[in-house]
Amino acid sequence: MLSIAELQKQRDASLAATKSGPPARTINPFFGVGPITNMTADEVERRTWRFEFEAWLEKNYRKIDTSGNDIGPITPGELDRGMHRGYPADKVVLDMMRSIHSYFGFPKQNKMAVGLGGGHNGFSVCVMHLMNANKEQKVFVDTPRPETEAAKAGGFFRQSWGTQLLELQDYAEKGDTNRIHFSDDEGRIPSASELEAMGIELFIGVGHETTGATTYDEANVQELLKWLAGDPQNRHALIDGTSMLGAMPWSEASVKGMTENCCIFMPLQKAIGGVAGYFVASFTPAALELIDENMKDTGWAIPRQMKLAIPTDAKMPLSSRKSTAQGPFYNPETDSMMGGIINTFSTLAFAETSFALIKMEEKVGSVTDMNAASARNRIAVSDWVAEHPLFELGVESGER
Repeated sequence: MLSIAELQKQRDASLAATKSGPPARTINPFFGVGPITNMTADEVERRTWRFEFEAWLEKNYRKIDTSGNDIGPITPGELDRGMHRGYPADKVVLDMMRSIHSYFGFPKQNKMAVGLGGGHNGFSVCVMHLMNANKEQKVFVDTPRPETEAAKAGGFFRQSWGTQLLELQDYAEKGDTNRIHFSDDEGRIPSASELEAMGIELFIGVGHETTGATTYDEANVQELLKWLAGDPQNRHALIDGTSMLGAMPWSEASVKGMTENCCIFMPLQKAIGGVAGYFVASFTPAALELIDENMKDTGWAIPRQMKLAIPTDAKMPLSSRKSTAQGPFYNPETDSMMGGIINTFSTLAFAETSFALIKMEEKVGSVTDMNAASARNRIAVSDWVAEHPLFELGVESGER
């Protein structure tokens, strides 16, 4: 316990540090878990940023007459009042998906879906398509089993991931909760040999996100990639990228391996900054094949607004084959949307996301630079905490 003398010493040090006025703003606009902000420091900067955004908007989205002639800009007001189908709305979606996929370094063979809802809905969508209660599929999730002593400390939110997996299996006719395997600690990835010995086919990584306050270390990631490489067609990893996108503090090879070999979901707001209420998810080719196979005999009904696989015959929505080929996916190899996007979206907000990525690259650099900036932020915070006995880090391992 700190003594009164130590507390007084820390108070005096704080007064001395702020004697000339409030501390200067931090140089880096991020707090260490990826973008999570529109990068403006105050109202003055926000308004300046908005002027620049609207100028970019009018330059990028133009009115075209029936002969293909450019007859002027589409104004922000017109875009705000516009519908969400046809031009320019389709271009807004395509631009945003291209920007996200490209900036964060997802490989060309991995397609990216966009859908309604934030991170939890993205999780639900991915799990309901990748997990199948009608199959003997073993799943590992990197959080403690709900309602165990290890899990109770995390409260409802931390336990909700595992709870949903158990409920899906429990309420499905052919489900079995024994197929879900849990970690003994938050954000722990077992070794490749452990996962193989358990017969795991789907790894779900959600224990590292913001509320857990942890990230994977280099050894964790290497073991996960080693396990995936053992049977890349039949082993899949689903990772919550909410607080990890742009904040992967590992070697370039590990970062590349993660984005290339794992399915990653994230909400736009926290992962990229800006609009709330939508998520994107990147899928490997093998994962898309698994989804198509699961849709032939899925263990549960998937609500319309959560579907990634669309009936191949629109006139026969119940009986025709369901496929991801016309789902709400961006195909980077053809630079096109394979299908539409569910329901109405804000064209301005989606355009702002594209613009935010442009500004992010101007301010911080590539995603490699941003990963490095996040790692430096973490070191700076750790060093600061070490110098101030009034504080301690919630996670014991500095590497995590």
